[in-house]
Amino acid sequence: MDYAHDGMIKIHILYKVGIICIMLIIIIVRNILMKTITAREAHKKLGLVLDEAQYEPVSISKNGRPYSVVVSARWYEEIKALEALHVDAKWDRLFATQESESLLGKMAQQARQDLSTDDVLPYDPATQDKA
Repeated sequence: MDYAHDGMIKIHILYKVGIICIMLIIIIVRNILMKTITAREAHKKLGLVLDEAQYEPVSISKNGRPYSVVVSARWYEEIKALEALHVDAKWDRLFATQESESLLGKMAQQARQDLSTDDVLPYDPATQDKA
C-alpha cells in the first residue's frame, strides 16, 4: 500500500486546481474592468483597439450586445494554458480515483486472504453463554 503516492497525487491535483482558481479570478476581474466599444467604433479605430488589447481585453458590442473580445497574443496563450491545466486536472482526478479504487480493491483482496477459512472459529450455539 503506497499511501504516500496517493497523497502526492492529491497534493498535485490541489495545486493545479488552485492555479486554475487564481487564473479564473484574474479573468473575472479583467472582464469586470474590460473596456467596451461598438463595432462601428472598432472599425474606425482598429489600430487603437489593437494597442489597447495589449494591456487589457477590449469588448466589442454589436446592436447593444457583446459580440467579440479582442485580446493580446500573450493573453490568448494564457487562456490556452489555463484550458490545458483544466484538462490535466480532470485527467489527474480520474487517474487518482482509479488508483484509489485499485488500492481499495487490493486492500479488500488482502483482507480476504488474511481471513482464510482456517482462521474463522466455528459457531457452536451450545457453547454460547445463555443470558
